[in-house]
Order: sequence, then structure tokens, then C-alpha cells
Amino acid sequence: MIEKLNEEMLDQYTKFVYDLNEQKQNRSGFCSTDKANIKKSLLSSLTNAHHQVWGYLTDDELIGVLEVFVVPETKRADTNLFVRSRSIEVCQALMNEAQSHFPKDTDFHFFIDHRNEPIKNYLIAVNANHQGNEYQLVLAKKSMSRKPVGAIRLLEKTNHNQVITLHDETFGDVYISGQALVNDHGKKRVVYTKTDAEKLIGYSVYKHGRNRATAEVICVNQTYQRQGHGTDLIQALINHAIDDKVDSLDLIVELENKRALNLYLHLGFVVKDEFMAYTLL
Repeated sequence: MIEKLNEEMLDQYTKFVYDLNEQKQNRSGFCSTDKANIKKSLLSSLTNAHHQVWGYLTDDELIGVLEVFVVPETKRADTNLFVRSRSIEVCQALMNEAQSHFPKDTDFHFFIDHRNEPIKNYLIAVNANHQGNEYQLVLAKKSMSRKPVGAIRLLEKTNHNQVITLHDETFGDVYISGQALVNDHGKKRVVYTKTDAEKLIGYSVYKHGRNRATAEVICVNQTYQRQGHGTDLIQALINHAIDDKVDSLDLIVELENKRALNLYLHLGFVVKDEFMAYTLL
């Protein structure tokens, strides 16, 4: 039986998601590993039409949970899917519910640990598009080193339009638009920019977390690539993490992007996990 999350079931859903996401073979990269943050996220679905959670129950036992965050502007849905048994059957039933709830052109994105066989097998069975594998890298506090960053500045109003344009052209299918990124500057995120006179060279985004932070975006305009600007932009985020006194700074990089991967490893980042990216149309 499929049941939409309600407040009475919140603690049961939270425990189910936390227990499975703690195990790397069941982990979703879109889901927090902190129990309090998981509960907060699930709770927000009760009042947000673009964020929905369903459970699959058998004899009142919860054996599957689906959490979907939809970005209305892009029709992208970041998807957390956890199952304890009967994986393909349960996954299909939960996804049928989500697909009937959201517009038909919604793209469901999955970001799962490369050892997550239950969800991988389901996605293969339904011919989901495997977009490649990505590493999660982590820079521990003890490995952070402050360095000068040249002409890096916090985002100014005069650069808003250039950041929005570059972001949407480069990352048109990601979970956050350029406009939303700019709007969130100074709140959950901090945006750094580097310019050549009035022209935007690139930007980077620092996202606050609980005792940790994320280097969410590092983007250099194609005209200015391979000139050391990316190093300055990521270093600005490292310096910010040092000021914030967080335990770690993490980021995601595609396995095929060897140049970026080598840069991050040179700066002290280490590989923490490997994730698989899938899209279900």
C-alpha cells in the first residue's frame, strides 16, 4: 500500500531513511546523513507542493520510501529512493505514484552510491539513462591551507546577470537555476566572482552546512579556462571554510574530468565516495 507521509508517521519515516542511508550500499547522494536534517527535510514536504514523500507499507511495516524535490522552472526532480525488500516491485509502485502526481515531462534524477544494487537494478530495469559516475571529494579541516586568491570578490549586483547567464548556459539541467543562486547569495550560499574589467571570468559557490560546507559550483567561462582562475575560485571557498571553522569542505566532480580532479587532489581533497547519476524521464 502506498501512503503519503503525514505528521504521525514522521519519526518512523525518519528512522527508516536514516538507517538505510547510513549503509553505503543503500545511500543516496541527495540525502543528508544527519538524522536531524533528514527529519527536517521530510517535515518540509508536508507544506511544500514541490517536495513530496511517499511510503510503501506491507502489514503496517514500512519497506520503501520515496522523496522527490521538484524545481518547477526546470522540471527536474531530485529523487531519494530507499527500499528494504522486494526492490523492483516497491520502487516501481512508488515511482508510479510520483509520476502520476507531477507533470509528465518531469525528469527524475537519482544520485546513488555505486554499491547501491537495489536502486541500480531498478533503474536498469526501467531503462533509465546512466549519465556517468562522480566522485565526492572531501577536504578535512587539518588539510585546509589559506592562500591569496587575487582579484576574487563577493558577488555584486552589477554581476548578477552575467552569473545567471553563465550558470544557466553551463548547468542548465541542475537542481538550482542561476536566478535562484543569485537570490540565495548571503543566505544559505555565498557566491564569489572573478572579473576581467567588466567581463565575468568565473564564479564559485559556497554552501553552508552543519559542521561542514560544500563547494557547490566552480565555473570558469570557456574563454578564460586553463589560466589558473579555477584555482583562485576554489581557494576562495577553502579560505571561507577556514573562516567558518567547519570540519570539512566537500564537492562533486565527474570521473572523466581529470583536469579538475587533479586540481582538487593537489589542493588536499581526498576521494570519499563514488556515486552513479541516473535520469528517468
